[in-house]
Amino acid sequence: TLTTPDYRKLLPLFSIAYVKVYDSIKGNTLTSQTVKAILVGNDSKSDGRLFYNPATRGLMGSSDYRLDISHPSGPPFGLVYNGGFEFNLFDNSAEAIAPAYDLGQSVFISPTHHLHPSETAKILTVPISLSSPYAVQLPSGDIVDIIESDLLPYDPSSSTNTVNLVLTLPWIKHNANATLMLPDVMVTPKQGILLKDKNDSWSFHPGRSLSGKSARNNKQKAIPLPDFENTATSLYASKHLVEGWQVFKTFNQNLKNTELQQFLARRASYFNSSDPATLSNTNTQSAIDASSDSDIVASGRRVSAAGLDSLVEPKLHKHKSLSPNDKIIWDKSYLEEYLGLHETTQTWEYITEDEYEVLRPIIGNALPSMAISKIKPDENGSPDRAKYRIVVLGNLDPHDWSNSDCFAPVMSPLELRIMIACATQMKRICKTGDVSQAFCQSVLPDDERYVIKPPHGCPITPPNTYLLLKKTLYGLRRSPRHWYNTCKAALNSIGLYECPNAPCIFTGIVIEGEPPLFLGLFVDDFLYFSESTKVEEAFANKFGKCFDTDFQGDINHFLGIKFNCSRDDEDHVTVHMSQKNDALELIIKAQLDDIATASKDTPYRSGHPVDSVPDIDMPLAERQLLNKLLQEYN
Repeated sequence: TLTTPDYRKLLPLFSIAYVKVYDSIKGNTLTSQTVKAILVGNDSKSDGRLFYNPATRGLMGSSDYRLDISHPSGPPFGLVYNGGFEFNLFDNSAEAIAPAYDLGQSVFISPTHHLHPSETAKILTVPISLSSPYAVQLPSGDIVDIIESDLLPYDPSSSTNTVNLVLTLPWIKHNANATLMLPDVMVTPKQGILLKDKNDSWSFHPGRSLSGKSARNNKQKAIPLPDFENTATSLYASKHLVEGWQVFKTFNQNLKNTELQQFLARRASYFNSSDPATLSNTNTQSAIDASSDSDIVASGRRVSAAGLDSLVEPKLHKHKSLSPNDKIIWDKSYLEEYLGLHETTQTWEYITEDEYEVLRPIIGNALPSMAISKIKPDENGSPDRAKYRIVVLGNLDPHDWSNSDCFAPVMSPLELRIMIACATQMKRICKTGDVSQAFCQSVLPDDERYVIKPPHGCPITPPNTYLLLKKTLYGLRRSPRHWYNTCKAALNSIGLYECPNAPCIFTGIVIEGEPPLFLGLFVDDFLYFSESTKVEEAFANKFGKCFDTDFQGDINHFLGIKFNCSRDDEDHVTVHMSQKNDALELIIKAQLDDIATASKDTPYRSGHPVDSVPDIDMPLAERQLLNKLLQEYN
């Protein structure tokens, strides 16, 4: 009979495992060795775990094992999985300690060892605990126990007395996937494959494949790596060489002193101005540009968070307590937001306290506003952008708006996937864009007038000054509705019209006689594609004249989803979508990021699908996490 599923332990599933097995020889003497396997679950016959041994293609249970959760389990066994799912291991550096030496690896014993100095040996058993020794076999056939500190990956008696540095990075080998940045020959990091020829010379092959048309083109651009065995470790330590295919940046932590002094002088001049409205945006922008290099301002009005000393998001009135470096970055971020609203979009105009008192009986009390700081991550979860957003406390809006007055549609996840599928069918890769300060583009109707107070701690607005809104602002209840109508009107003027049953999917003819363009809108983010590159370029030109828009090129990271797009020899497009950061966020919220062999309980039991939360006593926070997990991944 079926029983209610009980709680089981969460496992770092599909991790590499070193499992101790015992064998009886010569009477009652027990000897043991470790077998390299893959963790696949719990052993129903014992309190141990269940492991798959690729060598025997069988299962075995054991409670005496050591996990290596820092490396994927497929490559060491030559296993290739192409079933539509991709498994990544959560790397907790405190626990993910891979063995220094693998089974079958040749090593050397330290010259200081008291019994077997400078002898060669072969690893037979990997220790289960960090304090246990390795079992190694000597050339004579004897098996002895040697602690890790007495083992070396290189020959200590070598005449050159130099360490082959590649041996300290066991993942570096022929055909290894890597990402490389060589400042002398590369503008941006490249993903590719490390190759070693018959002469022991290393080279880097750009691209993800060694076959196909793109690979043949890249082969001509193969980058030689002279003296790689002696430079690999330094490249790895400086983050210029990383394992696997990754997107990464290297950052300088400080500005040049001359640029820093120029910026501080101009910023002080701006903040001390009695009337910031008299300063032109050009002059202010030059002050920002004088301090900006690739480490601080990435593009447009995007202030980089890469150089922050602290990842705590500050309050505006507490900027004085920040470190000098962080204060510059967050001051600049607020300056960008404020000027964008005050001068670029002209969202408000200054009024005096006397003028406010005249308007007060007509439009009501001034609404408070606040400046919200946010560190936005990139597609890898690393700090990417320091952003301020000035918002109104819309909950104090005196108007009695109905839900239909405020409703604005957004593109659904299903519609997003349909857009991607259609583009893939047409052998096209979607392009994306982002409208800057979208909620501040719509002019307020005459019957919707607001006066707001400047954010607490604002160093720019003159004293005793209020802000009379001319356009919508973040926080107002009808801002989303106004923006959708404004954006729809702009798209209609280009020739794009919404679908009857999908108001955020637009399609139409941009150029007569050319294929149509398709566009999906999600608030201020959008993606689009057409079978004609000419049409895509024409749309970007026309839409860019309507709004200040950042066209980001081929889709890479959209609505929290990571997109990896590629083409084959026949020009067919493949798109892989993943949400690794969301998965990690769930792990952290559930306090499961401290991985151990015995982890926290879950409602999983082998043979019983988890499709609902059991009706048992459970803290509200845990129930909400489980419900979110079911919604996201069922």
